[in-house]
Amino acid sequence: MKCPPHIIRLREPWEREVSTGHSTGSSRRLVLRRAFARPTGLVVTTRVLLAVAPFDHPAHVALNGSTLGSVLDATTSFDITSRLRDRNHVEINVPIHSPVDAINNVHLEIHELPP
Repeated sequence: MKCPPHIIRLREPWEREVSTGHSTGSSRRLVLRRAFARPTGLVVTTRVLLAVAPFDHPAHVALNGSTLGSVLDATTSFDITSRLRDRNHVEINVPIHSPVDAINNVHLEIHELPP
């Protein structure tokens, strides 16, 4: 029987920083960052997903400095199991004018797969 995932919500505190575009001078963006520890009790059959709810505009997601992908119009989950460290940093990059209410719906899903 499949068990529901264990959910760990990544609520405040999120750091907020306004960033300019790269050397091309593209538009200003809001960078949201949050640190979290590696969940305890993980075993070989455990999968950890980072779920990010959609913002009003495309959001770009990175973990520990590596790009995971983009979130467009639906909650998107990224398998981060193999990328986890003892201390982790998630970063979400959105246009500066985006409302950030969706940040309250970012969470980890811990799935125990059958052996």
